[in-house]
Amino acid sequence: MSVSEVEDPVKVLVIDDDATARKAVTQALKAPEFEIIQAANGIQGIEKAVENMPDIILLDVDMPGQNGYETCDQFRQIDETKSTPIIFLSSLSNLRSRLQGFESGADDYLVKPWSKEELLAKMDILIRHRRLEKSLQGRVELAEVTAMQALTDNSGLGQAIHFVDSCIKIGDIEELLIHLGEFLSLMGLKYCVMYRFQEVYEFFSHKHNIKPLEKELMKLLLKQPRFFDFGCRTQINYPNISVLIKNMPLQNREFYGQLKDLLPFIISSVDNKINEIESEIQLKKQTEYMIQSFDTIKSTLTDLTSSLIAGQNEASEIARLLMYGLNAALPNMGLDDDQEKFLMDSIENSVHAMLDYGDNIDDIKSSFDLIMNSLESMIQNQSNHVKSMLARKKLNQKEDSPQEDINDIELF
Repeated sequence: MSVSEVEDPVKVLVIDDDATARKAVTQALKAPEFEIIQAANGIQGIEKAVENMPDIILLDVDMPGQNGYETCDQFRQIDETKSTPIIFLSSLSNLRSRLQGFESGADDYLVKPWSKEELLAKMDILIRHRRLEKSLQGRVELAEVTAMQALTDNSGLGQAIHFVDSCIKIGDIEELLIHLGEFLSLMGLKYCVMYRFQEVYEFFSHKHNIKPLEKELMKLLLKQPRFFDFGCRTQINYPNISVLIKNMPLQNREFYGQLKDLLPFIISSVDNKINEIESEIQLKKQTEYMIQSFDTIKSTLTDLTSSLIAGQNEASEIARLLMYGLNAALPNMGLDDDQEKFLMDSIENSVHAMLDYGDNIDDIKSSFDLIMNSLESMIQNQSNHVKSMLARKKLNQKEDSPQEDINDIELF
């Protein structure tokens, strides 16, 4: 649903010390579906936000006194605005500025000069996400309580070992990511996952939606080392998956250290599993392609052999009729004995050569049959290999003991 489909006007709070900039936003959003509220600085913006409860906040970064980062951080500490979508409108485009915006709690970052279409698109995404977030808020809070309770009752190492063992049985990417999300939630962690599958990047989150700024940062941080820490956040990068943890327990150094040990163990197993699932899919596709290719080759060789045999039979029949016709016609041609013998010898030699060619056709057919048998054997071995691999996987799943609840695993 776009903002234009909302019945009540969307309240937009614009905070910028530049009156011209505020006017530009007001002009861009000049429509019945928007109600514009303006503030000239951060302090005034906070007052108007508490008073008007805006649906979204557009915030400048570079302002005198209290800058945009400080204002955004303050918004996130106020009950009325802690979840309100915030977009930074800034002339600063470097990674450090975006990281600061993300750390201060912004949802997106738009570099000046911006276009009306881009601004509306970003606002539309965040407003829809906020509505979805509100509808899921009760379930999220319940999940967080359950996760923290489980955290106090279970050993992190036991959970990690159980997680890796469970991954062996999973053959679907979506199921694998849900399993990873359950583990991270069990550890009390808020997370975003970016994974690469068949050359396409996708995202997954505990909130079922990800801020545009989070997606942008996760892609930028792919170039950083395996562990990249900023504030209470850590991104862990592997070839097929990156996980952004948004609430690392800096105040609990023991638990923080435990997570730094466990998370690579967990995420590397998911990375390997993604690669394994992708390889299985490629193997199945390759086998299907080989079978299709074999059918095409078989059909082509069969048609060619039939054509050669048909040609051989037709040539033999023509030779037979030719010999018969000549034998009948020669006495009436008036040839002497030498001429008649020369003509018959030439024709006979030609017929024998043609029949020898027919023998070669039989050799060609035998070669074709040998090729077909070799191809068929190769295809059968490939198919048997894939079937055997899948059968062993299913057998392992059946022979495993009933899956224990992850909450029941405790080593210490």
